[in-house]
Amino acid sequence: IRVWFYEEGPGSRHGGPKLGLLVSKKTDRRAVKRNQWKRRLREAFRSNRARLKASAMVVVKSKSVSGVPTYRQLETEMLELLSRIGALK
Repeated sequence: IRVWFYEEGPGSRHGGPKLGLLVSKKTDRRAVKRNQWKRRLREAFRSNRARLKASAMVVVKSKSVSGVPTYRQLETEMLELLSRIGALK
């Protein structure tokens, strides 16, 4: 996956971390598989939301691989990338 991180200024009131997802047909032609990607990425974000900075806005893009990665694989990769770019508290 690829992760982009944006941080809003001090006057912003968007109410906590936000997530944007990009899962294209290049990832998988079947909508069922693309939806699995989205569900797993949303759950990984939701379960780790408290670890993110309050002003964080995160955009996650899937990459084309064969099959859908497990939840644990996606969560581990997402957390590693978020810590690398400074999005975690």
